[in-house]
Amino acid sequence: MEQLRQQEEERIRKEEALKEEENRLRILQEETLRKEQEENARREQVRQEQERLALLQEEARIKEEHIKRLDDERKRREQEEATRQEEERRKEEERLRQEAEEAARREQLRI
Repeated sequence: MEQLRQQEEERIRKEEALKEEENRLRILQEETLRKEQEENARREQVRQEQERLALLQEEARIKEEHIKRLDDERKRREQEEATRQEEERRKEEERLRQEAEEAARREQLRI
């Protein structure tokens, strides 16, 4: 009888120990799952930040190209204007030279 009681107590202790171990395992599994979810969320955040960074870099590259095109166009217009002004100056000089030559010829003819 005493042996049966001891066996029953041992069985109850083993069941309680098993329940405690199952509870610890469940807690560990929940903690592991929580950590995995946190890690997945962190990875997703990093991925989104990298994607956002790539978009910002592409936007900056496009803006830099646009600025360069505008600057090149400005320089081209300035060069065209300088060339036009130089051509006008040369024409004016030529006109004045011809007028001076004509005036000199008239003066020669008058003398």
